[in-house]
Amino acid sequence: KYINSFFVSDYVRKKFVKYGGYDIKGRKLNPPVSTGFNNTNKRDRNTTNICIIGRIHEDKGFADFISAWKQMKNKEFVNSVMVITPDDLSKFDTTGMTILHANTDAEMNAIYNDAHIFVSTGRNEGYGLPGLEAMATGCACILGDNGGVREYSLNGKNCIMYRPKDVSKLSERLDLLVKNKNLQAKLGLAGMETVKFFTEEVFVTRFIEYMKEDGLI
Repeated sequence: KYINSFFVSDYVRKKFVKYGGYDIKGRKLNPPVSTGFNNTNKRDRNTTNICIIGRIHEDKGFADFISAWKQMKNKEFVNSVMVITPDDLSKFDTTGMTILHANTDAEMNAIYNDAHIFVSTGRNEGYGLPGLEAMATGCACILGDNGGVREYSLNGKNCIMYRPKDVSKLSERLDLLVKNKNLQAKLGLAGMETVKFFTEEVFVTRFIEYMKEDGLI
């Protein structure tokens, strides 16, 4: 007997079916952005700080960022590179970067609000919530086109995208954005508008609609 199911993204649904799952009444329910993520309007517009979540797992692509950073031509426009991580990143060359640890949404939100650019290098993501959280704070985002982020990303509209593992293209995207304050502001504003469609209220409303469809309430 099949049961009703929810998928966090179309990408996950396709993968589920591809690897032998059934596609009966499979519906989408995008995870929401916590209300703890917001723009505090304290970002210093006279600087340019980059933020990334660094993980040791290969699929998270932190090695791609390290390589792209080394290739960049416009580093002089960057004041700080902030790496948020729970991992031991000693095997990576993080010279000159600031390693940060955050245990709560409030701590993450504070870091995002110190950043101007958020980079997501995940190579294969079912959804990619950190990118959406960063958008909620007004960060201009550079995102790897890894499947899940397509739920909310529009290349050139609310973010800049690149093909995962393409280090040269990531470096080009970084070089473009770090020296362009107008583009940073444009993407940041568009990202905050996008997040309005991924709030906890939208999530609960959609979930209740599905429950009604199934006759559970």
